[in-house]
Amino acid sequence: MSVKFKYQAISRDGFKSSGIIEAEREDEVKSIVDSLGLIPLSVSMVAAGGNRLKIMFRKKIDQESLLTFSRKFLSLNRAGIPLIRSLNIIIEDTEDETLTGVLSDIRKSIEGGNNLAESFEKHAGYFPEIFINAIISGEKSGKLDEILDRASEMIGREMKINEQIKTAVRYPSYVLLTISIAFIVVTTIVIPRFAGLYSSYGADLPWATKLLISINRFISAYWYYLLAVSPLLAGSLWRIRLTSWGRSSYDYITLKAPIIGKLMIKSYLARFCYILATFLSSGLPLSQSLIIMRKAIGNYYFSKVIAKMGENLTGGSDLIQPMRDSEFFSPMVVQMAAIGLESGSLESLLLETARHYDFEVERDAKKLTARIEPLLTVLIGAIVLILALAIFVPMWNMIEVFKR
Repeated sequence: MSVKFKYQAISRDGFKSSGIIEAEREDEVKSIVDSLGLIPLSVSMVAAGGNRLKIMFRKKIDQESLLTFSRKFLSLNRAGIPLIRSLNIIIEDTEDETLTGVLSDIRKSIEGGNNLAESFEKHAGYFPEIFINAIISGEKSGKLDEILDRASEMIGREMKINEQIKTAVRYPSYVLLTISIAFIVVTTIVIPRFAGLYSSYGADLPWATKLLISINRFISAYWYYLLAVSPLLAGSLWRIRLTSWGRSSYDYITLKAPIIGKLMIKSYLARFCYILATFLSSGLPLSQSLIIMRKAIGNYYFSKVIAKMGENLTGGSDLIQPMRDSEFFSPMVVQMAAIGLESGSLESLLLETARHYDFEVERDAKKLTARIEPLLTVLIGAIVLILALAIFVPMWNMIEVFKR
């Protein structure tokens, strides 16, 4: 079972760095660090328990605040304003309390003699791993402005994609919520009142009414069990989601889901291309870029392909083959990556591919609502039919009883 290790290392040029790597043994971590061209100074296992609870309840910095910060920081840095003064300006102009507190701690760390990268690393849990590594690589390579610009663009495009997907599913979600509330009201309030009236006149009840009455009796008899089981079930699903099997199953279902699956694959392809191009532009070696991407991509199956690419790169095998073997990497991405490696223009070709898939995601997100509407119409129609049969058919039966 793999656990997290924190390492501290020094490069051949004398730059200090640190990070966290998942591995089964300490010597594996040292081998990985050594493969990055770094000299490991210390390796220690990350503590669990209280630290894990602290991380769980820590308030993350949202994407909008992070984008605003990165843009401000970039502008001040380009204007030649000293680092401490830049942070003071941003802290005074920031409304996000979490970000203000973190930046204040980072400022104190820099005043204490640490560099920018080390200060951000101490607060890595508040920032996306991609952003932290962009700061580190930008400072080391002397391209901080360029990398901050890329990081800001990357955060912006992630926000845009997430908002497009949310917008596409918002209308169907509202419709389903409304029809669910209506179903609950009819089942728990309307049907029980009609049921007594139906039975007093000996009217024959249709199957739809009997179904809703049975649902009502079940809820009435076991509502306290349902209240107790619901949080336990949610907690269990959350814990399963954290396991390797649960994460892989969830990610597979996401990528294979009807209608939305292809959209998610395209968004991950765009993310893969853009992140790799960003790190290559910062001067990071391809091997180190793949290690960072493996954790930052956010999907088990894409992470698995990236890990295999890193192994092939270290072992001298075909770097592109894992992408060819994967069912989720499109021929376009595979071919563009292969051509980029052959011609030495991998960064520019990946950026072009990322822009192409950004356009694809935007187009498909706009069409998503139209694709969901027919299924939604059928579902709503079925629920309305059941409710109508449950309420109106007994009323017609009662009229026949009165006639007799």
